[in-house]
Amino acid sequence: MTPLSNNPFIFGDPVRGENFLNRKREIRRLAGRVAQGGSALVTGEPRTGKTSLLLRLQDAAAEIFGAARARQMTFRYLDGHTLTGWDAARFWREALRAFPEPPAPDLDSLERFFRALEKEGRQFVLLLDEFDALQNEPDLHRRDVYGYLRSLATRYSSFSLVLAARGTITDLNSLTRDFSRGSPFFNFLQEITLQPFPWKDVEHLLTRGAARFTREDRQFILRLGGRHPYFLQVAAYYLWDWYEDEAHPRKRYVKAGHDVYRAASEAVLRDIWMAWPPYMRVAFTLAALDAMPLLLGRERTFNLPALQRDLPNLSPELEKLAARGFLRQSPALTVGYEPQAEVMLWYLADELTRLTRPEVDLKTWLIRQQWDGLLTKGEKETLGKLFKQAGDLLQVGAKAFIEAAANGAGRALTG
Repeated sequence: MTPLSNNPFIFGDPVRGENFLNRKREIRRLAGRVAQGGSALVTGEPRTGKTSLLLRLQDAAAEIFGAARARQMTFRYLDGHTLTGWDAARFWREALRAFPEPPAPDLDSLERFFRALEKEGRQFVLLLDEFDALQNEPDLHRRDVYGYLRSLATRYSSFSLVLAARGTITDLNSLTRDFSRGSPFFNFLQEITLQPFPWKDVEHLLTRGAARFTREDRQFILRLGGRHPYFLQVAAYYLWDWYEDEAHPRKRYVKAGHDVYRAASEAVLRDIWMAWPPYMRVAFTLAALDAMPLLLGRERTFNLPALQRDLPNLSPELEKLAARGFLRQSPALTVGYEPQAEVMLWYLADELTRLTRPEVDLKTWLIRQQWDGLLTKGEKETLGKLFKQAGDLLQVGAKAFIEAAANGAGRALTG
């Protein structure tokens, strides 16, 4: 039996060690902030590498800060999803458990503790991941908890707070507006946004598959994943894996495409989709519908320019989607943008097929998308016209686009 070749691509777990790829700019900004005793918020789309970045700061502290400085630093990683049922006392007890004699969880004791650390030239760095989850914990989503974190992090260089969340500083401040007095709680943080991989990092990642991947393989992976770190890893992982069992390139692409979609659909794609504001989802829907006929080699059956006039100006949403790597500019298309990571279009294609089911009407579908109470009556009617004119395009689902990607049918989306 021929020995199996180790798959050089990974997904699902945080990326650590030699598998961590670049992010030099974000590391530089985050490390610079912490080195000054400051605090930061790492924000970005789901699965863009926020957890990996936090763990990298801890794992490579000697490399990032220098060995001497790293010896004076104590890191503690906490996952917001694991804090269920915690109160403030347990939070501080768990956060500071690396210290032999942790302080009591009251503000005076914590201040004395960090004042002493500061005099010794030491620093505690709390890495608090999935910070958004704290809003679901009534004994942590409190004025005193957030107030302690802000007060200690701003007054003592011995305490740096590094948060990771999907929301921005503005979003976090909005979530705490009801019990915030004076300045918003989180304005002391520096915001560091994880963008999609730059193309040089994409190319560097795909060189890990150089032993197998052809130029066509790389194009297929880019078509599916765009510059999104998670989608790229998933697409490369499954295409590499199918080399073991399928010799025919087209069949290999089809099978890998279905595996990619199954791996990402409910766990990630829906998560990303529902995290977008409603008008951002509308913007992606228009761009996707604009590109779908070309991808499938079909004629367009709807008058998109006329329908666009009855919708609000979606330019800001389209620009944000492009900045996040889900769209890219395409002057040849009516909307001016096309999907960059086709796997996201596959998810939308399956969502649109629900509109063709007898038991699902437009209102039911809009409720599922959480659009019903936010779009105006006229906007809903316009979308209804668009979906009606799209006709059988809504019936094809993800499978047809997976086949099109494998066949190279229609107009391939090129990088």
